[in-house]
Amino acid sequence: MKKSKVSSIEINPDNVNLYEEQIKFLLRKSGSGYTEQDLLHVYVRVSTRNQEDNYSLENQINLGIEKGKRYQIPLTVIWNERGKSSNSEYIENRIVLTKLYERIKKGKVKNLFVQDMSRLSRNEKVSGLIKWELEKNNVRLFEKRGKYNFTNPNDRLMFGVLSLFSEHENSIRRMRSVLGKLSKVKKGEWCGGMVGFGYKIKDGKILIDRKESKWVKKIYKWYDEKKTLKFIQSELYKNGIQTRRKNDMWNTGSITSLLKRTSYIGYTDYTFNDVNGKPYNHTYKFPKIIDDELWKRVQIKIKNSRSLDKMINGGVRDNETLLQTYLKCSGCNKLMGRRKMKGKNVEKKNSLYVCRTQERLYTNPKLHIKCNSNKSMNIDKVDELIWNSILEVWKNSYMIKEQFKKDIIDRVIEDRKDMNLDDNILREETSRDYILREIRKKEDMILDLENEYYDEKMSKDRYEDLKGKLLEKITESREKLSDIGLVIDELKDDKKWIDWLNVFDEEYHSLSELTDIKSKKEFLNKFLDDIEVIWDKETKLHTFNINFKKPIIDDSRYQKKNGKFIIKKGVNSYTIPPTKIGRKKYESKKRNLKNKSVSSNSSLSNYSTVTLFARLRGWSTLQSRMTAM
Repeated sequence: MKKSKVSSIEINPDNVNLYEEQIKFLLRKSGSGYTEQDLLHVYVRVSTRNQEDNYSLENQINLGIEKGKRYQIPLTVIWNERGKSSNSEYIENRIVLTKLYERIKKGKVKNLFVQDMSRLSRNEKVSGLIKWELEKNNVRLFEKRGKYNFTNPNDRLMFGVLSLFSEHENSIRRMRSVLGKLSKVKKGEWCGGMVGFGYKIKDGKILIDRKESKWVKKIYKWYDEKKTLKFIQSELYKNGIQTRRKNDMWNTGSITSLLKRTSYIGYTDYTFNDVNGKPYNHTYKFPKIIDDELWKRVQIKIKNSRSLDKMINGGVRDNETLLQTYLKCSGCNKLMGRRKMKGKNVEKKNSLYVCRTQERLYTNPKLHIKCNSNKSMNIDKVDELIWNSILEVWKNSYMIKEQFKKDIIDRVIEDRKDMNLDDNILREETSRDYILREIRKKEDMILDLENEYYDEKMSKDRYEDLKGKLLEKITESREKLSDIGLVIDELKDDKKWIDWLNVFDEEYHSLSELTDIKSKKEFLNKFLDDIEVIWDKETKLHTFNINFKKPIIDDSRYQKKNGKFIIKKGVNSYTIPPTKIGRKKYESKKRNLKNKSVSSNSSLSNYSTVTLFARLRGWSTLQSRMTAM
C-alpha cells in the first residue's frame, strides 16, 4: 500500500466551490501515482444543530476513514454538509450533495461511503436517483454494515422501477420538446438545427446572409458552367470561405449536398415525429438565392453525370473531347461516351462518340433499358459541325451583341460623358503601367520560387501550389491589360463614335480560330446547356438539337417610336437538320446558317454604325451628339 503524505481533505459549504482544486491538491501532495481509484468519498450530514454539537458528524467521518483503511483506500475526501433539517431533502437544497452528485454523474467518483442510505436523502425519489447514478457509473458504495450489494433482489427490483421511472422522465422530456417544436413551427420559426450555408437565423426567422449567399451563387454558376467539384473546392479554399462548422476545407460531399438543397429556391421540407410517434411534415419558406431555371439545370447535370467520382476528380484529360459532357442520346436519355478505334494505318485511327447503354445493358440487363439510337459518330467531324453552328448562332444573336456592347463599350462612353478625354487616357495608362509592374513582380516571385525549389529548400507540392496561384494572378492581370489596351485605343481615336460591330467581328474571328479544347469548353460552358443526338435508322442520318442557356436563337430587334431599339427574346433550342456523319467524314443537309445570317441581319450591312450608336444612346441624329459635345 502506498504511503500518503496528506491523507484527507474536507469539503463543506464554505469552500465547496473550490472542491476541484482541493481534490487535485490532495492527489498532488499525497505522493506520486495516486488516482481517482485511491480516493474514498465520505458524505456526512446531520439533521439538526443539536446532533452536530453531539459529534455525530465526527462519528460519521471516523467510520468512513476506518472503512477506507479496511478496504485499503488510502485517501479520503470528506463531503461535510453539516446540519440540514428534513425540509432540505431535495438535492438542490444541499450545496455539498449537489457538487458530489455532479462529480458522480461525470464518472469521477469510484468509492463512496455513507453511514446509511438515509444520509443521502430520506426522500425515496432522490435517494433512488443517486443510487441509479452510482450503479450506472460503477461506483463502489460502502455503508456502516459493509459494502452495498447491488445484486440483492430487493435492490435489483428498486433499480428496475427506477429505470421505468427514468424512461417515463425521458418520455415527458421528449413530449415537451415536440410540443415546443410544434409551437415554433406554427409561428414560422426555424427549429431544424443549424440552418444551411447562405442563410442566418434572427429572432427565429430565416434571413439571407449577404456574404455567404454570394458564394452560393458562385458555386451554382461554376457547376452550371461544368466546373468540377474539385475546382469549386479549390476556389472556396483559396478565398478563405469556411464551412458552417468553421472548417477551412470543404469536402466534395458537402458541395454536392449544397447543390441539391431546395432551400435556395424557396423551400425545404422538415419532418419530425409528433407526440404519438407519427411523422409530422412541414414545409419551411426560405428567401430565394438561386433562380429556378439555374437550379433545375444543376439538378439535371448532377443526375446525368455518369459518375459523381468523375465530377469530383474531373479536370482536363489528355484525351478529353469538346462535347462529351454535352451530348445526350435521345434513345436512353444518357450522356454519350467515347471510344478510340485503332487500325493498322495511322489515318484509320478514329475516336468515336458512342452510346454506352448497349455496354451497360450487357453488364446489367435488369437495370438498363435497350437503346435503339446507338450509332457511333466521328468525334472530329461532330465537334467541327457543332462548334461552327454554335458560333454562327452566337454571331447572329442581337442579345449577345447587346451584352457584348455593354460589357466592353459602356465604360468608355460613361467616361467620356463627364470627364476630359486626356484625363481618361492618362488614367488608363497609369492603370496599365501599374498592372505591368505587378506582373513583373509576380514573375520575379516565380523565379525566386524556382530557385528555392531547385535548391531543395521547398517541397514540390508547396512550389506548385504557390506558382499556380501566381500564374493565375498574372493571367487575370493580362486580361485586364487587354481590356485597358482596347479602351486606350478607343479613347485616342478622334472619332465621336465607336465601331463596336467591328470589335465584335474581331472577337468572332478569334473564337473561330481557337484550337485549344479547354478554351473552347470555357466558351461553351457560358452558353450551352446540352445537345440531344437523334439517330434515324431508316434515313441513317443524325439530327442534333442544341439547347442554349439563353433564348438567343432567332431573337430580333425593333425600334420604338422614341428611336430606341428593343431586343426581343428568341428561343433556347436550335436544330441541325438530318446529317450524315460517318466514321471518316460527314455530309450535311443542314440549312445554310450563313445565308440565314445574311437574311436575318441584312440591315446590319446597310446602316451606319454611327447612326446605330447614336440611336442606342438615345440621340435622334449624329448631329445632336456633336452638338452635345
